Order: sequence, then structure tokens, then C-alpha cells
Amino acid sequence: MTTMDVKLAEMLCTRLCHDLTGPIGAVNNGVEFLQEEEDSEENEAISLIVSSAREAVHRLQFYRQAYGRINDEGTMSLDTYHTLVTDFFSGSKIKCQWPKAEEENGRLSVSQATGRLLLNLLIVAMGGMLKGGTITLNIEKKAEGRLIILRAQGEMLKYDPDFLRLMNGEVEANPKDPKIVHYLFVKTLADACDAKLHTEYQEGEGLRLQIMA
Repeated sequence: MTTMDVKLAEMLCTRLCHDLTGPIGAVNNGVEFLQEEEDSEENEAISLIVSSAREAVHRLQFYRQAYGRINDEGTMSLDTYHTLVTDFFSGSKIKCQWPKAEEENGRLSVSQATGRLLLNLLIVAMGGMLKGGTITLNIEKKAEGRLIILRAQGEMLKYDPDFLRLMNGEVEANPKDPKIVHYLFVKTLADACDAKLHTEYQEGEGLRLQIMA
């Protein structure tokens, strides 16, 4: 896959998420209005529609930032990513614990390229949490960049060994294998922002992802 192929795919994803967010948001606003007008019996069904529409909007906003084409040269406050992640996990059986971080001169920020990498690693971590669980995030400012540590723990975790080996540089990716397409995208993002990735998984201990970017 060439750089141009990646850029085109990202722009298409941005357009798709943008075009879907508007109508779904309108549905959400409409049923919230109906909820105020209808009786309590019908409100139960309407509440379910409201909840589903709101979740769809949150997911599209998250995916647009994770997969879409953005300005990788810019930076973004972690508060913005914190809101995206909090909304994305709301109502999920997976809980994300992420304390807000501050620095002396304002909120801690990361490059948008690093932010995309973080969001995609969250998606990968979620994919192996078959019965839910907890994801813990810690981000620190270091002299050489931002140190990000992600831990995933739960009752039943299952991660593809190919992902672990690929992230640690032990094997080369095969772009023709559809089951690892997301792993390949994560590796591409990591390489693009010169991030150092280290992945560990131990049964009973969970998944640990460390990024220096």
C-alpha cells in the first residue's frame, strides 16, 4: 500500500464519518424532542432510540479522528482526546480509566499523529476483551517525548499472536492478510510518527502497550 493509497483511504473515511454524523445527530435531536411530548410508556422505547443514536454519534466522532485524514503536523490537547474516549466508552462493558494530566503552562498535549496512534491502540485493546474489563491509560511528559502506557485487564482476554509479534518488530506484515489489516495500520501510524512501541501480554496479567512518541 502506497502513501497515496493510505491518504485516499483516510480522506474517504473522513467523508463517510462526516456525512453519517449529521443525519444520526438529527435523529438523536428529534427523538429527544419526542421524549418530552410522549407518555411514559412510549418514553421507554424512545429512550432506547436516544441512547443508540447518541452512541452512534460518539462512535463516528471517535472513528473519524482515529481513521480519517487529519493534520498530523498539529497538536491537540489531551482534554479533547479524553472527551472522545470517555464518550466512546460510555455505556460499554469496557471501562477506561484515564486520569487527566496537567503541566505547568496548561493542559498536556500530543501531536495529532500520536493521538491517532493512541486511539487505534485503544481499539485493538478493546478487540481482545471478550467479556469486558478495564483499560488504564497513563501519559507522562518526558524529555524525549510523551510516554504512553496502556494496560488492558479483564475476565477473558484474547489477542492475536501476530499482533504482538508485529508490534515488537519480530515479523513482517503481510498486507494481503485481512485479519491483520488493523495491526498493519497501527504499525504504519507508529512508523509515521517515529514512535517506539513495546507490547507485552501475559495470561492473568493482561495486555501492556508502551509508546514513546
